[in-house]
Amino acid sequence: MSHLYLLNHDKQIHVNIDEKIDLSHLFIAATYRQLVLASNSILTIYDLSSILLKEEFNNLYTTINIPNSILALTSTIDRIIYIYHSLDNPNELKICSIPSQQQEQSLIIESFDINEKIHLCSLDNGTIFIAYKSQIFSLNSDQWSFDSKIIKLCSGKEHMLILLFDGRVFSYGNGLHGALGHGDLEPCFQPTHIESLSNNVIDIAAGGWHSLALFSDGSVMSWGWNNDGALGLESSDNDDIGGVFCDPTLVTCIPIDIDCTYISAGARHSAFIGANDYVWLCGSNKHGQLGSLPSFSIEKRTSVYCLSWFTFLIIH
Repeated sequence: MSHLYLLNHDKQIHVNIDEKIDLSHLFIAATYRQLVLASNSILTIYDLSSILLKEEFNNLYTTINIPNSILALTSTIDRIIYIYHSLDNPNELKICSIPSQQQEQSLIIESFDINEKIHLCSLDNGTIFIAYKSQIFSLNSDQWSFDSKIIKLCSGKEHMLILLFDGRVFSYGNGLHGALGHGDLEPCFQPTHIESLSNNVIDIAAGGWHSLALFSDGSVMSWGWNNDGALGLESSDNDDIGGVFCDPTLVTCIPIDIDCTYISAGARHSAFIGANDYVWLCGSNKHGQLGSLPSFSIEKRTSVYCLSWFTFLIIH
């Protein structure tokens, strides 16, 4: 049986899971104050305000039934966004947000294949991006095509990362915090290849204003805003390494002889899982999201999610 825990300073708080939620087939996201779990056609929403106020977590949740199976889930600082397949039109996707002052929106993709993965992300300004096969759609009419299939799409507060099947990474959005990885602070008004990265990236993660890339050799690079130390960089002479890193830089918080197997990024913190079943957490610990130790052992088949200002562990 799987269990979900919220990391909170020196505690791991057990989160009650609705019996209809399958943790082995789960979408998970968090706003600044809410945790959202989605499985099949069920959404469960938890209020995290008590954690922010350093009070006891009440573990209660609200359940929302969706008309069809949820295909993707994401969140911004204050919105939950999800997609499901229309019951009436085989080529139509329904895009909904909570809370919302508008009707649900629709996207038509001709010859849509339900077996193809849908990727979803959104910036804090409300722009929603949907990736399908080798295309990215946004609801403000922008559309981009790539010459390789999209493997992953993720976003921070003001930027988006795209990982292609051939290992290339593209970025888009505001560059003021260096999160685009192009060596400057300029914005990108269309997805642009991060040329300084080699083409053997196997995973990406977007924090609030920082970015991570995992390579097939087990190394990790990071770039963006490092004022809280979320980039996982260590200085041997205790120099201040805060500020902005505009170019991808090798993550050094993991011992050099340990391959990294997993990365995750929250608003101002990051997580790295090593092949030795240890997790390293770095960045802001304002709400206890780093726990009490910079690294600790985890059980095999444990997933770690950095979401907004929180860290969650799923033990399968």
